[in-house]
Amino acid sequence: MKILQVCKKFPWPPRDGESIAIFNLTQGFARAGHEVTVLGMNTPKHRFDPGFIPEYIKQMARFYAIDVNTAIQPIPALLNLLTANSYNLERFFSRDFKEGLYGLIRDESFDLIQLEGLYLAPYFNAIRKASRAPVVLRAHNVEFEIWEKLARLESKRWRRWYLDLLARRLRKFETDSLNVFSAIVPISPTDALKFRELGATVPIHTCPTGMSVSDYAQFSTPGDQNSIGYLGALDWTANREGVDWFLNHCWPALRMAQPGLTLHIAGRNAPPAWLGRRLEGVEFAGEIEDAKAFLSRHRVIILPLLSGSGIRIKLLEALAMAKPVVATSQAAEGIAIEPGRHVLIADTPEAFSEAVLRFIRNPDLAQSCGKEGQKLVSEQYDQEKLVYELLEFYTSQILQ
Repeated sequence: MKILQVCKKFPWPPRDGESIAIFNLTQGFARAGHEVTVLGMNTPKHRFDPGFIPEYIKQMARFYAIDVNTAIQPIPALLNLLTANSYNLERFFSRDFKEGLYGLIRDESFDLIQLEGLYLAPYFNAIRKASRAPVVLRAHNVEFEIWEKLARLESKRWRRWYLDLLARRLRKFETDSLNVFSAIVPISPTDALKFRELGATVPIHTCPTGMSVSDYAQFSTPGDQNSIGYLGALDWTANREGVDWFLNHCWPALRMAQPGLTLHIAGRNAPPAWLGRRLEGVEFAGEIEDAKAFLSRHRVIILPLLSGSGIRIKLLEALAMAKPVVATSQAAEGIAIEPGRHVLIADTPEAFSEAVLRFIRNPDLAQSCGKEGQKLVSEQYDQEKLVYELLEFYTSQILQ
């Protein structure tokens, strides 16, 4: 089968959750014997020269990139207010990308076209003009819910109004688009249920991002006794919001209770205001080359997410490494965890801080949760098994 994956960011190198989710399927499709082509937007935020892709990766799939400027631009954003359109979507629409996508599909005969996220949906008509192949939406999130939650949490009235406007416009587009696709492939059961509630009638198959525990097992070390780690893109609003909550409401109490505790935050584009605060015991490591090595160095991994949907890839990675994790309910949403067995769940500053201290002060609990979390990933999030089930779904329900 010839499969085309269309992406709003170039998926190599697979460092953040979205690129990992995309690349893992690319790898899975290729290992299953299918011919894979990947077309991605090369944006200023995630720019990568395809010429530097390792040869062994090039043998797995063909990779194409088209430059697209997705940066927020004040004048277009202001003019967008005079329309009924979603500015979230307008930022990702490019004439060059549309023409490149159309030409690729016109010149080749793909059996299946998989759009990696809602932001590719505006290209559906161009795809349909060039091909009758099934077009599947791989839904990494219920996108409008992210913006709804951000609006609810915003304290400034004008920002809350604007975020609410973005959410409402995105919700309309997302809801109206669901049934144009041949199928929807959400990452979590929670998102699948939401799509049904919104009126989706097309086939739906939940396919979480999978992991290969064998790739992570060598990094399963206890880490530094007094070290907490966080890894996530800090230019994503939901991540930034969660880390800010932890720094303001949890970290002072933790340092007071455990004076030698250190916090190591890794991720690209930390806000300059954070870097200038010089919080005691806090290190900003910036964007790192090796996520596994970073996570392995710390005793406890935190995921203080307050908004978003889908599945937190970094949570699965930490579990695959048998790391003890403290997460909010939002961060753990969509993953089949049992609180207290696989991870510790806490949603208030007091409870979150106490959960971190439980792991720091109780090595047996940390080890037990780590082992159970790794077992969960091995049994329910095995990459090979998930790809096999997705291909079976395509074959039986989409490609008939």
